[in-house]
Amino acid sequence: MIKLPKLVFVRWIDPKSAIGWFAVEDVNEMKPAEITSIGYLARNSKGIIAITTSVCDEGQVADPLIIPKKFILEIKEISETKKIKFKG
Repeated sequence: MIKLPKLVFVRWIDPKSAIGWFAVEDVNEMKPAEITSIGYLARNSKGIIAITTSVCDEGQVADPLIIPKKFILEIKEISETKKIKFKG
């Protein structure tokens, strides 16, 4: 059995785009999306983290999500004894 990476809760900002023509007033109202993700912390380096959805018994990971640290609002380790309240 392999040692699992830390399980983490990440709240982060995702840039958003739109296709088409818009009034300047409409563009002024557009905001980036605030995203909540939960996954295994596969990488934690100087400028980015990578979380994954799954880890197999051979040590491989699936579906990595690479997030620049400057986009992260909050990151918490999840343990069996902790409960996280989702902002709503």
